[in-house]
Amino acid sequence: MKDNSLLIASYREKAVSKCFNKEYSSAIYFYKKILFLNPTNHIKIEIIKELIGINFYLEKFREVIFLTKDLMQLRKHSDYDFIFLGFSYIKIKKFKKAEYWLNRISIEEYPEFCAKYIGLCLLMDQLDKFEKSIHYFGKFVEVGELRGQ
Repeated sequence: MKDNSLLIASYREKAVSKCFNKEYSSAIYFYKKILFLNPTNHIKIEIIKELIGINFYLEKFREVIFLTKDLMQLRKHSDYDFIFLGFSYIKIKKFKKAEYWLNRISIEEYPEFCAKYIGLCLLMDQLDKFEKSIHYFGKFVEVGELRGQ
């Protein structure tokens, strides 16, 4: 296998530059070119994370879901994966899937993370289940009080 590290570095530099200039479609193009070069697992993970962030910003939630699931195949799952999946599924109105992923967020590991309860609160609002929404907002407040905020 030929070493593509210089080409990967060049494409990465172009992608970052395009992001800096808010030329997101071009940045996505260069990031995807990197993935076609079959980079190391470490670089692939970094590139997919960048693509998830860009697509989330651009509100391309189906792409965020696709990329996040790819990322989860490459490394141990994280709360960030669950947050991106939960919020993306809310945005495309697949509420059962959103609830599934939001419930997987482990706030015990990261007490500063309240995304689980905020996400569930937003989800229940979308479903017009206001009592449940209030319940989850109460949980959000409770976590904040436990942190002394």
